[in-house]
Amino acid sequence: MSRRVLTVLIVATMFVAFMPEQTAAQRGLDSASTSFVLPGDRPVRIMPVGDSNTKGRGSDVGSEEGWEQDDPLYVGYREALGELLAAAGVSFEFVGSQTGDGAGPHEGYGGKTPTYIASSIFGLLQDNPADVVLLMIGTNDLKSDDVKEILNRIDEWEQANHPVMVFMALIVNRKTTEVGERYIGSHQNQPGVDTHDFNSELRGIADDRPSDYLAVVDMERGFGIDYREAPAGHMSRDLPHLGIPSLNPNDLHLSTAAKGPGMLSGHEKVAHAWMTALCQELFGCPIVDSFTLVNADT
Repeated sequence: MSRRVLTVLIVATMFVAFMPEQTAAQRGLDSASTSFVLPGDRPVRIMPVGDSNTKGRGSDVGSEEGWEQDDPLYVGYREALGELLAAAGVSFEFVGSQTGDGAGPHEGYGGKTPTYIASSIFGLLQDNPADVVLLMIGTNDLKSDDVKEILNRIDEWEQANHPVMVFMALIVNRKTTEVGERYIGSHQNQPGVDTHDFNSELRGIADDRPSDYLAVVDMERGFGIDYREAPAGHMSRDLPHLGIPSLNPNDLHLSTAAKGPGMLSGHEKVAHAWMTALCQELFGCPIVDSFTLVNADT
């Protein structure tokens, strides 16, 4: 079966205000289409897969630190993405074994690595078959070979079941040392690899899989993430709106607080990035730039 690997690049300028509906080409997105066929007789099953940036931080962090989380975006990007899909009239359902937070089922596991997901993804799909996988993994160890194994295991499941379209994120970097216009963020498990290099390796993996239904979504730089700490940026090193102290001086989590009126939090920007890719590649819904991008060059 012939398939194509596509790259979804959401290009930002320093300040982009609200604009009317745009075509993919106007947004700077690859306009090629896939031959992936959506089910016509039921909602599209979407499985969000990843670590705490998929799961959110409310339940595990809250219990450890002894305070309650009531911020809705502690469910990660899923609530915001669900609202965007529903507003666009997309017939969908999130699927996964993890439930109970009100934002829909998922397969997000705080602190887990690509190794963990690679060892479990076949079984997860067996238990909750999906048409679409939103894969955002690597923050906790930056091992690209294990991301490749995740894709291999999904291929195995497809051979025994049905095709799956995978949207693979180039992961968000972390608040750390700035070198020129580039942030370098390594993890203690992989001190010799920084996040930017890991993402470059993911691009190479995608390029080497010309027979996969696979789209790469640039979450690191392509949609204007601001790596300054909250509330100025999109990283949650401080969450003053909840009275929460820093949990990680080299924080890798997205903020739940919008930076100002009409602007989006880190999780909401991830939701818009996924939505743009889904609209372009699968659903044909309008791509509307309805948010402000700040500090796209950092």
